[in-house]
Amino acid sequence: MGRTVLVTIVLVLTLVDPAPADPGHDVPDFGSAVPVPSNSDYQITADGHLIYEGDTVIGCEDVRPDFVAPRELYQEQAEICAQAGFPPGKALPDTGGPPLLLAPPALLLLAAGLLVRAAVAH
Repeated sequence: MGRTVLVTIVLVLTLVDPAPADPGHDVPDFGSAVPVPSNSDYQITADGHLIYEGDTVIGCEDVRPDFVAPRELYQEQAEICAQAGFPPGKALPDTGGPPLLLAPPALLLLAAGLLVRAAVAH
């Protein structure tokens, strides 16, 4: 039973975020939003956030060709950000991480190892 309690404590501690939430982090200043003269669907804040149709918010640093779809929308938003003095973000480089096809065999290998360990322990 002691082992179960220890495993539960470890799992809970890994799931709990030790850093307190920062309520002011990257929150757009809606009070500074002004209409974009070239496009009435948008407003832009003093800190570089686009507000689309009074609802959707995206920071100019997040306006990237690999993040905003379709391409016409990206071009429109990038132009608005650039005109307001906030350069749009750049496309993220390919990380070159391992393919997702390796995940299932790795999990099976881990599970097999745990089963062998449990069988040997008895």
